[in-house]
Amino acid sequence: MAGTPPLMMRNGSPAVEVVDLHRSYGSFEAVRGISFEVRRGEVFGLLGPNGAGKTTLVDIVAGLLSPERGSVTVDGRLLSGETLEGWRAGIAYVGQDGAVFNDSVRGNLIAEGGSADEASLWNALGTVGLAERVRAFDHGLDEPAGDRGSQLSGGERQRLVLARALLRRPTLLILDEATAALDADGESALIEGVKALEPRPAALVIAHRESTLSHCDSVLSIQHGVVKAG
Repeated sequence: MAGTPPLMMRNGSPAVEVVDLHRSYGSFEAVRGISFEVRRGEVFGLLGPNGAGKTTLVDIVAGLLSPERGSVTVDGRLLSGETLEGWRAGIAYVGQDGAVFNDSVRGNLIAEGGSADEASLWNALGTVGLAERVRAFDHGLDEPAGDRGSQLSGGERQRLVLARALLRRPTLLILDEATAALDADGESALIEGVKALEPRPAALVIAHRESTLSHCDSVLSIQHGVVKAG
């Protein structure tokens, strides 16, 4: 529903509780009996090879797919109806190849309904480590990013897309290989910047690099649709 306000969660309660999720595609069982909990403000990592079930799991948590069995609750409320709509409104997703538009830096930042307040734009850029670079542009925030972000490096494009997501003040931030173009130091500074946000959103981090997962508060390893032991 357009204009649905994001779901606000009570402090100290579990942000997300996933219980015994099952989801299949035909005869293929993508997710089988997975349970876990992500607390408010927690950075939660998902580890697993391609085809392990990570995307299906995240899509269920985000409310894009319904489980065949099991449940997802947010702040103790089942993910359905108005709760589902409010939950979706508070989710920001950043993938490895986030869209950068043929617009200015400012235009890209506010493209998805982020705050247009200039101080907020600079704060978001500072959090992702891009403020100094943008200040050095001839036109600052009004510098053209180029077609598909051609005037920016791969790492700068990822930072810009993440800054745009943060301007939405998400309840849940999903990072799907969203720092893959950064070196270890840049990635560390960026994730620590996100963790320092107040209020700090819960985050689901899908990654393959150990350096990425080392910044997570908890890590769940899945393989063939189930939690991997050990």
